[in-house]
Amino acid sequence: FFGENSTTIVLGGAEVEKETRNKRKKFMLSAFETALGDRGTGGSALTVKCRLFQRGEGWASLQSFQIQDEGTLRERYTLKRPESEDIVVTRIFR
Repeated sequence: FFGENSTTIVLGGAEVEKETRNKRKKFMLSAFETALGDRGTGGSALTVKCRLFQRGEGWASLQSFQIQDEGTLRERYTLKRPESEDIVVTRIFR
């Protein structure tokens, strides 16, 4: 259904070590839910966190999904790097 290179993760489970497709790099993967009521948006967001530990401390990517009040899906991708500003890409699906 999702292709040959799909990765599954348990929401709220422990961080697990995974490998890239070509098996050259490893990373730590986890998923969690965040309540957004205190941010004025209501609801919650589901986030998949990929900690890129082989690049060094502080490297991570976060991919979050939220159904907004008007029924749209907001996907936000954040790249975190040490000593640099985050790179954030937000897409809205109607």
